[in-house]
Amino acid sequence: MYRPAEGKDAADRSVSCLVGRQLTAADPSAAPGSWVFQFGADCRLTIGGTWRLIKGGMVMVAGGDHQQLFGLTEPVDASRRVLEGIAYAVIKKASFDDVSGDLTIEFSKDLRLQILTDSSGYESWTLWRPDGTQLVADGGGRVLPYARTADR
Repeated sequence: MYRPAEGKDAADRSVSCLVGRQLTAADPSAAPGSWVFQFGADCRLTIGGTWRLIKGGMVMVAGGDHQQLFGLTEPVDASRRVLEGIAYAVIKKASFDDVSGDLTIEFSKDLRLQILTDSSGYESWTLWRPDGTQLVADGGGRVLPYARTADR
């Protein structure tokens, strides 16, 4: 169980735990509505909204592309495309917009993963941090820290 964290300072709302990590998995099992991106064993990002991977000023793939045919011979596998596109790239910077809650993860190799807030009511993303806390982009763009409660 989780509860809203007491503090609301910059450290409580930090996404810096992503820096230095690599994307290790992109699970589309609940796509297109939900994705899970794994960054090592102890850090994951659940996405309940729109995401896209940008390279060199162009969108390489987006979550909404998953299983779309687009006139191709087989449907797009967005999970494979994002993993191949980011392969071995290391996160250099991660930040979110204080107004919209949009999350931007900048990798080496001129890659940028963006998670966009696309609802005023639903959570766009949740970052499960290595220290056991969560950071949640709730409806409307607020980004709030949550702490684990004692098991009962």
